[in-house]
Amino acid sequence: ENQPNEASILSALTETRLSASVQAILKNPEQSWTIEQLGQLAAMSRANYARRFRETTGTTVFEFLTKVRMTKACDLLQNTQRQIGDISIAVGYQSEAAFGKAFKANMGVHPNQYRRQHKMRQSTNSDSY
Repeated sequence: ENQPNEASILSALTETRLSASVQAILKNPEQSWTIEQLGQLAAMSRANYARRFRETTGTTVFEFLTKVRMTKACDLLQNTQRQIGDISIAVGYQSEAAFGKAFKANMGVHPNQYRRQHKMRQSTNSDSY
């Protein structure tokens, strides 16, 4: 599976026509983005936008958006006490169930398991000092 990496994201940010749309996704990953909306930000048709995005990043727009959402979710799970339902909405999912399914598919564990594992690592790390 092609997951966007930092180099591909930087490529998209420096690609003049894609930059505004990539910045919009990074700033507001919770929005229900469509290829049409993002294409408009890039002044391109849907087909041209999707093709240019894939050529530049090596990933699809949807894969990129999902990666951004999962990164934000991981940060919120690690660094806040917010409820899973609140986090799911904050990262663009309409239900906790849809978020949980997407999170497990992308991260390999459910959000609650991810949070518990991270807390265990934090306490283990702080105990070693």
